[in-house]
Amino acid sequence: AAFFMSLSGGTLSYIIMLLLYRKTEASLMLISIAGALAHNAGQLCAASAIMKTAAVFGYSPVMIISGCITGAVLKLLLNAMQRDNNKQGGN
Repeated sequence: AAFFMSLSGGTLSYIIMLLLYRKTEASLMLISIAGALAHNAGQLCAASAIMKTAAVFGYSPVMIISGCITGAVLKLLLNAMQRDNNKQGGN
């Protein structure tokens, strides 16, 4: 069950972020947040299929808030890593 939920979230997140990156002018912050939200949505869909109930979608508000926070934090970490890489002479 855990593998299926992780795979569902990761796959949906990858697809959404790839589409946003290649097909739009979306900022990396927006792409990161959309990826986190898609990951959460994929996991909720998998949980619903496993448990055979839509009741898990009642957890959506918490997942939306945590997804927005997580996506924003990941983008900030990416900024910090890029700055550090540039200071060290990386590309």
